[in-house]
Amino acid sequence: MKGFPVTRLLLLLLWLALGPVQAADERLPLTIAGQPFRVELARTPEARASGLMYREQIPADGGMLFAYPTSHLQSFFMKNCRVDIDLAFLDTQGRVLATYAMRAEPPRQPGESEVAYDSRMPRYLSGVPAQFALELRGGRLRELGIGIGDRLELPIEELVRLAR
Repeated sequence: MKGFPVTRLLLLLLWLALGPVQAADERLPLTIAGQPFRVELARTPEARASGLMYREQIPADGGMLFAYPTSHLQSFFMKNCRVDIDLAFLDTQGRVLATYAMRAEPPRQPGESEVAYDSRMPRYLSGVPAQFALELRGGRLRELGIGIGDRLELPIEELVRLAR
């Protein structure tokens, strides 16, 4: 590979091994309770870790769908979240397992360690294994009449295929 820098070769091999990085603006059209939404899709560990952090607002027809490769117990919290968020944990068929109205927490204070900040965050648990989680603007689940046992229409096979 004469003339091909080793750094580029290593980056190419890494990209081939890991796959392309998820675009930050990847959107998924959904219909929820008869209303159209365009939610961000969090399908990689990095996208799921950052979630809706640092947002100043969430559009009425926006939010984020977290897709996991397999079902497992989930735990969410409101680290660095500036707005209230509704959360619905969903099973492998898109059925609502648990819902929460998560309130924005006070930001990390001067002199507050990262550990102290993280430990004061309430945790929102799925209670049972969940494969998906849907976050919408605070109050939207109530407005839409979405509750435990309701089923949301999701492209489940495609989401599972895309999830990393």
